[in-house]
Amino acid sequence: MTMDSANPGDSTKPQDSAKPEPKGLGGWLILVGIGVILGPLRMLGTAWEGFSPLYIEGAWSYLTIPGSAGYNSFIGQLLLGEIIANSLIILASLYLAYLYLGRKALFPRVYITILIASILIIVVDAIISTLVLPQQYHFEEVSQGELIRSVVSAAIWIPYMIHSRRVKNTFTRERHRKELPLLGSVSVATVLVLTLLLVTDTPKTRIPAEITRAEINPAEIVPPQLEQVLKETAENLNRRLPLMIDDDTELYSAIGMEGTMTYLYTVVNHPAEEIDKALFIANMKPQLVDNFCNSEGMVEFRNLNVKVKYSYSGKWGANIATIDVSRQDCLA
Repeated sequence: MTMDSANPGDSTKPQDSAKPEPKGLGGWLILVGIGVILGPLRMLGTAWEGFSPLYIEGAWSYLTIPGSAGYNSFIGQLLLGEIIANSLIILASLYLAYLYLGRKALFPRVYITILIASILIIVVDAIISTLVLPQQYHFEEVSQGELIRSVVSAAIWIPYMIHSRRVKNTFTRERHRKELPLLGSVSVATVLVLTLLLVTDTPKTRIPAEITRAEINPAEIVPPQLEQVLKETAENLNRRLPLMIDDDTELYSAIGMEGTMTYLYTVVNHPAEEIDKALFIANMKPQLVDNFCNSEGMVEFRNLNVKVKYSYSGKWGANIATIDVSRQDCLA
């Protein structure tokens, strides 16, 4: 039994004139419709999880401003390209839902185009990310599963769209002449707005908002010698990073500025939403305090009254927690 009489060889067999041709949003088209309707919502959720730190956490400045510990001269263009590509795919998916519900003749072609474009975007993004971020980007963790799902989906549904009689009999309505120009205008406007939001996002800090020095009294004056010590310490450490601290934790950057040393970690095996923040802090803070107060490597920081921040992010970049430790914790 084939999907909605998708086998082209059926055309050579005698047809029962009493049996109507398959038509309407039924059969296997129900599964297609579920994916088409839920697709934009899933894409929006994924895009929000991946790109919201650029705004909420100030990561855009951290990654794109020269002098920042996370600066890479190509990463701004990479992120912008990803945002534009994802925005266009989401808009195309919304248009696809409209074509599906309206039973437009253009639906099968647009559906096939989006399936192929999604695969190409994943492959191109993976290649560029590997070239730009060879140490931080891991294809098997970030893109492999998504690519497999996209290829399997295309292998199933592209032949179905081409051969199914139900598809041919259902999507017969011609589109309105103004539909594509309107979609093009909306797409261009959306991309321009997103681009402007990014390039004009210039917060004062050059590092994510969670690790700014908000607790320090603005009246404090950090001696220039201390600033130099912190800067050199961070630069020397960054030359050896990234570094796996244990099976789950990677130290990928250090920032020394304004009397504070900040260590940036990634919990490589778990996204942030899988981790209980309160429990994470309760477990980590005593260990970090003990290390700061008793480790010989922290003697200079204790003597200079340097504040230390430990900022942890999940495997997709969302912040888990930032834990502050200072000399006062050793007196508690």
